[in-house]
Formats: sequence, C-alpha cells, structure tokens
Amino acid sequence: MNADVLVIGGGASGMTAAIKAAETGADVAIIEKKEQMGKKLLTTGNGRCNLLNSDRSPKHFHSSDPKKACEMLDALSNKDILDHFAVLGVLCRETEGYYYPYSNQALTVNQAFNKKIKELGINVLTGCEAIKIEKKAKGFKVICADRVIDSKTVIISAGSPAGLNIKEKYTGLGLLDGLNIKTMAFSPALTALLSGDKCTQYWSGVRCEALISIADRGEVLRSEKGELMLAPDGISGIAAYQLSHYVKDGCCCLIDFAFDRDEKELFAFFRSQSSRTLQDILEGMFALKLAKTLCMEVCFRNAVFKGIKPYEARLDTDEKIKAAISTVKEFKVNITGLRGLGESQVAKGGILLDETDENCMIKKCPGLFACGEILDFAGDCGGYNLMWAWTTGIKAGTAAGRYAL
Repeated sequence: MNADVLVIGGGASGMTAAIKAAETGADVAIIEKKEQMGKKLLTTGNGRCNLLNSDRSPKHFHSSDPKKACEMLDALSNKDILDHFAVLGVLCRETEGYYYPYSNQALTVNQAFNKKIKELGINVLTGCEAIKIEKKAKGFKVICADRVIDSKTVIISAGSPAGLNIKEKYTGLGLLDGLNIKTMAFSPALTALLSGDKCTQYWSGVRCEALISIADRGEVLRSEKGELMLAPDGISGIAAYQLSHYVKDGCCCLIDFAFDRDEKELFAFFRSQSSRTLQDILEGMFALKLAKTLCMEVCFRNAVFKGIKPYEARLDTDEKIKAAISTVKEFKVNITGLRGLGESQVAKGGILLDETDENCMIKKCPGLFACGEILDFAGDCGGYNLMWAWTTGIKAGTAAGRYAL
C-alpha cells in the first residue's frame, strides 16, 4: 500500500490532519489501531465536546516549553478553527466563553469528521496498529502488524497513554525509535490529587463547592473554585484536576470550604451559635461527613481545644471561634502525588516541542509531522486540549499535504 500522506492515529488531531492534507489534493490514508475512529472524542466534555475556549491566557497551557506552546496555538485563532468546523457542516455555539457544537453532542462532531473523510476519499484502516516508522531515501516505510505501508510523508497522531485501561499498551513514542527524536516520558495530568492524611478517610463520598489552592513552601501557585469530590485517598473534581499540573514533592492544598463568606461574617455567625456544639453548627453548614471531619480537625489542630472531645466542643471564646474559622477557610491537605495515567484525562510529556518547526514537522526528519497529544502539551479542562488538537492537526495536515505534492 502507498500514500502521499499517512496519518497514524484516528483521534481528534489525526482526523483533522487527514482532512486538511486531503484538501491539498494529496492521497491520504489513516491507520487506527482501534475499531473506531474518534472514540475518545465522543467522551469529551461529558459527551458535549467542549471544542474551544475564548480565554487563551497562557496559564491554561502546560509544557516543558510554554513559550513554544503559546506560539503554536497563536498560529490559528478561534475564528480560524470555527471556520474549519463550518466547512465540516458543524454549527457551534459559545456559552460563557466555552464553545460547543450547537447540538451539544460530541457525536455530531465525530459524525461530521467521518462524513468528510469519506467524501474526500481518504483510505481508513481500523484495527491496524503501526509498529515502527523507518526513514527511506525518499519518504517513509511504516511497518504494521499485518502490512507495510510506503508513504511520502507521515503524520504521527498516536495520542498518549492517558485514560488507557490496564490491558491496553501505549506504543506511540516507540514508533520513533531510531529516529533520534527527543521525547519526555509521559506523566499524569488532569487527574485526582492523592493524600495520605487521615482526614480523607472520614469525608469519602462528599461533593461540595469550595475554593482550592495548591501551595509549595508557603507560596500559592494557583487557586480554583468549583465542585470537589472528596475521596478516601484524596481530592477529585475539575477544580482539583486543574491543580494537578502543579503537584510536586512537599506541596499541599489549602481548601476554603466557605469561600463565599468572609471571616467577619463567619465570626458573627459562630458567635451567635455559641449555645450549640461545634458539630451541630458545622452540620448546619456542610454535608454530614464533611461536618464531622471539620469538627475533628478543628479540635485536633488547635491547642485551644486541647483535652476537649470533638462532639463536646463549643465555640464559647473568641479564640475558639477564630480557630474554627481558620480550619474551615484554610483546611490543609498534604498532597503525595497523582492518580495514574489510566485515570488521567490527558498526559504531560511526549515529543519535545523544540523538535518541531512552525508547521509541526520534525526538524531532524523532514516529511515526518506530529500533532495532538503525542506532543509535549497538556491543557486545562475547558476545551484547551481539543484546541491543541485542532490547531496542530490543521497545521500538520496542511503542511504534510503540500510537502508530499
């Protein structure tokens, strides 16, 4: 089998790249090891497919080369990407800065990609796994489990190990063996924060709105408001996921469980409830498990409650009130790490961005392009990882098609 452009991987970026390459007039083929293209795309945004975000602040982009990541994303505007979707026949809507297909269904986007791929005559081989890429005098030889494909150019869009179950093996970076391309080992991102603190044993199953910050040696690195899911081994939920990019040895989280009340308001409220036990007061503010956890921690962490059993504690002095407020609004949780790649939405690591030029071509290996998750980039929740997929897919596909012709 021969092709002008061979795309390895039929995910969001791979399908985008294939379409853009075919639009140049190149003969394009896609190989996808799964039985269906765009399978991961169907689950994005809880099935709604958050395509883009109007906030392009660099704080939402994470890479070992953040400057290059921003430059690559700036190559295309949101309008450029929305124009691409218009050509596919997908109408989009913007809601509070988040862009979705008008249908609010990821299936709409996946179907549009597959229809366009069929319309352009792109050859699709599913259930076909690439094993190795070999550079020839002219073009490339891609060795698969059941065939060999010769192609003038190759676009590697083999994703990352994020979200794979334990039975699945990620082999994307292994395709590059022998090509002298610098890569970084993948590590988890957008996943739960782990902790060995005893408090996590008591709050398991609680969902709550809170302000959560991650700090390192007293310096707050980032804060997020949103729903937390308190687990027996740590903290989950989108707000926690956003902080996962900053986890390092010795860091901790500070949680404000009453972020919409200032200390003066809480002081007045706690003082007005002085006839009740601390646990009763907290049960009027929080879910039962969380109230009991906070009650225990207020008593264990503050000397003014020494010798007092948590269920008997009362806020009968200003010092006790201040201690309770401090615990509720700055609840410290030591972070020991992150859940594994299999439970991550995305992964950090991959092909270093400096290995690529402005068109996502590998500088050391002309004719070889890369796009999507296999590149060293991980965005926040909120459409940023798909923004990366569309941008790099468009750039790589267009450039590869022109290179091949």
